[in-house]
Amino acid sequence: MAEQHQSDHPPDHRPHHKHLGARVSRAHFQAREHTHTGHDHAGMVADYRRRFWISLVLTLPILLLSPAGGHGLGLVGTVVFPGSRLALLVLSSAVYFYGGWPFLTGLFSELRQRLIGMMTLISLAISVAYFYSTAVVFGLSGNILFWELATLIDIMLLGHWIEPSHAHQDHRPMVSGGFVHRRADTADTRRVLVYITDHGLALVRRLRECVDQHHEAINAAVGTKKAEQLKKLLGELIKNTE
Repeated sequence: MAEQHQSDHPPDHRPHHKHLGARVSRAHFQAREHTHTGHDHAGMVADYRRRFWISLVLTLPILLLSPAGGHGLGLVGTVVFPGSRLALLVLSSAVYFYGGWPFLTGLFSELRQRLIGMMTLISLAISVAYFYSTAVVFGLSGNILFWELATLIDIMLLGHWIEPSHAHQDHRPMVSGGFVHRRADTADTRRVLVYITDHGLALVRRLRECVDQHHEAINAAVGTKKAEQLKKLLGELIKNTE
């Protein structure tokens, strides 16, 4: 995929561009990046897919080894041997650190930016389950929650693998047309940041000019007062169809 280069744009003081500025972050116009966004996105999706399948494979022995891991599935206590709890700890540690790594790194990114979000919630949930269960393995009175930890990580990885794929498909026509480019959000890997390009900005301005021309033509044809009434009526119709 071709690289898109963002350049600075001088401020546009025309009134009809204020609405445009309210919808498009000025940071998008000021970004100066050379990014293989298609490769970034594909790499992110592939990483989630790889972590999901490896974690899922490790989840089965965790279920078999967990004291209550197979409750309702006929697997309770299926595998018990001397040192089975330590084996369970090792497998669960692999899932926690490998499968949970994107969420743990996302936690620190959100804390640095003071933007508490989903990564923080997921990280807290899996970390509490992991460290509490580890303490139980070494003598603390309580229940081991390693199977809950593993299945939660599996589900979150699956969701983060599938969701960006849909976002990629949604933006593909605009990317191929050179109107926007994408890159992964380092603060929240569930998201794909979309930046408008010079070509895209030029198209938006042309479309806005067309809108202004049509607006002026309607005013000239029916008068400003009737044009405002028509605009209000169309707005109500659109609102009622939502």
